[in-house]
Amino acid sequence: MTASFLPRLLLGASLLTAGGIALSAGGAKAMLVCSFDNPLTACPTNIPISLGDKKLTVKAGPTVGSGDVEFTNPPITPHVYAVDMDFAGELGVSSQGTFRYKLEVTDSSKSFHSAKLSWLDGTGASVSSVTKSIFNDSGFSDLIGSTSTNAGTINLLGKTTIWVEDTYTSGGALDFVRNDYTQVPAPLPLLGAGAVFGAGRRLRRLSDRLPRRNAAGSTLA
Repeated sequence: MTASFLPRLLLGASLLTAGGIALSAGGAKAMLVCSFDNPLTACPTNIPISLGDKKLTVKAGPTVGSGDVEFTNPPITPHVYAVDMDFAGELGVSSQGTFRYKLEVTDSSKSFHSAKLSWLDGTGASVSSVTKSIFNDSGFSDLIGSTSTNAGTINLLGKTTIWVEDTYTSGGALDFVRNDYTQVPAPLPLLGAGAVFGAGRRLRRLSDRLPRRNAAGSTLA
């Protein structure tokens, strides 16, 4: 363990013990979920961190590199939540790393709309690669969708719980990997939709029974 790693490990542990801490970063609501360092993984697993109406639970990793995992919700875009891997400095040439986590919507009136993947390579060249895969299950086997495109998106409409796997390889200067999750009001429940449909039919039947009048006010047959 390096001397520089120990203070970051203690910081990460204290934040997790407190259930996360709100930071001021450019006006954003932020959680420093944990710090990680290769070959040690300092992000404790299965400890939920809540921010607004979202809950993040680290399942494994990040397995390569050192830096911080951050969970943010900028007030200027309250419908967007971001999960970032922010590497310390820039990640040099690396083998493939993996980061797995679970993300939930805790507000029953909302659901996910989409996920957007983006990353920055400090060389300005396309020498690093990242693949984002999202699953329906904790076994990471029932795939919803994936993208390996910078600024690529995945449709999540109607999902309230997802399991995410980010795999990344640095070509020499990977700075960060960012995941933006947008949300929308949740779809109308089936029971609610049925009730609305039934009410509409009743209103139409009632309208059919009412006497109709012409423009002069006389009742029509």
